[in-house]
Formats: sequence, structure tokens, C-alpha cells
Amino acid sequence: MSVWSTLSIDGPGLALILVLIVSLKMSYPWFVGKMGESEVQAVLSNLDGKRYTVIHDVLVETEPGHTAQIDHVVFSVYGIFVIETKNYSGQIYGRESEPSWTQKFPRASHRFQNPIRQNQGHIRKLAAGLGIPSTSTRRR
Repeated sequence: MSVWSTLSIDGPGLALILVLIVSLKMSYPWFVGKMGESEVQAVLSNLDGKRYTVIHDVLVETEPGHTAQIDHVVFSVYGIFVIETKNYSGQIYGRESEPSWTQKFPRASHRFQNPIRQNQGHIRKLAAGLGIPSTSTRRR
């Protein structure tokens, strides 16, 4: 007798379980990223609402028909802060000047866009959309 018959899972039920497992595995990086963004959102929700306005998941047009998503934008009397959230594990290697960085695990590695450069692009597009001259933007 198989485990599946013991659990009384027939063909359609088994197929559904397999689809769910594959779906979760394929969306795992997305899910982990969203969890990181949720954690930052929770921290930002503690800011004084009279002094800070926080907006999450802001879309900016990068070129006609294409957009980029900004994780968090904080407006305050101190300035406008653009926050890019990364929720990566493993060892991260990269320099500020390099276009991509590497995430390393014991048995695998993954290259990804340099988040500093990514955020600089977000800042430029947001500033242009808000009519803020590029000479007024700076990194911290």
C-alpha cells in the first residue's frame, strides 16, 4: 500500500498537491522578497505620521511602456528617502561600482543587479516624475 492511498489522495488530489508544491518552489524567491518588504513596511509604520508620509510599491516609468517598482518612499521635512529592500541569504559579493553582484551558497551562486545602482535609477526616475532637479538628489 502506498503513502498516497493511505492518505486517501486520489489522482486529481495528488495532481493538485504536486501543482501546489511546484508553484511554491517557483515563487519562493518572490515570497522571500515580499516577506522582507513586509518587515521594512512594519518598521516604517512606526514613524510619526505627522512628520513622515510613507508610500509602498511605487511604480515609475523607466521608458515608454516599461516600469520599475520602488519598494518604499518616505517623504519628510528632512527629505525624500527611496528604500530598496533585499532579503537575501548566503554570502553577498559586490562593489558599489560593479553592475552586478553575486549571491553565493555552498553549492550554487546567483548574479543579481547591483541594488545601489538599481536604487540610483529609482531615485532619478522619481525625481524626474516629481519635477525635482537631479542636482538636488544625493546618496546617503
